Amino acid sequence: MNQIEMLERMQKENARTKNKGFTMVNNTFIESEFYSGMEKVILFNLKSHCFQKNKSWPSISNLVKSSGYCRTSIIKALKSLEEKGAIKKTKGEHRSTTYTVKIGPFKILPVQEINFNSPSNRH
Repeated sequence: MNQIEMLERMQKENARTKNKGFTMVNNTFIESEFYSGMEKVILFNLKSHCFQKNKSWPSISNLVKSSGYCRTSIIKALKSLEEKGAIKKTKGEHRSTTYTVKIGPFKILPVQEINFNSPSNRH
């Protein structure tokens, strides 16, 4: 499967699941050595779940499914991210937890804004 086919498949999946697009992250953040790879993946997942400004409330089970890490590792990464000041964890009603992502820059880009034929999207 080439890149165009992969992006088209992702677009169909996004339409099916009503996902609004992609989470874009500054390369400086990706290249940072301050956060572990697992912490970065968890931050990306938290941000991709944001429905209000920088706030998300995915369950640990959802983070396990979307990240591929085990429950214990997710909980340790969330604790580390909170200690580093990257997120703020707030207990809500009915056992829910809200995570406020306090770092960035992250940007949600709607699928419709991506030009699959643009030279910048071909690698």
